[in-house]
Amino acid sequence: REYCDQDISEELNRKVAAFLEKLNEFQERAKARDPVKAKMKRRFTCGLREVHRSVKAQDAKLIVVTPNIEEGPSEGGLDDRLAAILSDCSNMSVP
Repeated sequence: REYCDQDISEELNRKVAAFLEKLNEFQERAKARDPVKAKMKRRFTCGLREVHRSVKAQDAKLIVVTPNIEEGPSEGGLDDRLAAILSDCSNMSVP
């Protein structure tokens, strides 16, 4: 899709998957130690609404977007929300 900036390869997919699994592991370990503190200092966020919220709050350091999101041509649909997130990321220099 047009929002993808990187060349997609199997090696990249494996490395990104391993990276996300490790982040999730760290988050789960922190949650087990202290749930309140872990919720305040999230390392890993999923979902368009939560990701956009973290980008707007300038908490996001990196955004990973899957390249196979279905098109949502309706007004305010998936494409518009994704474009807004990517635009905010670009404005705030979030890769």
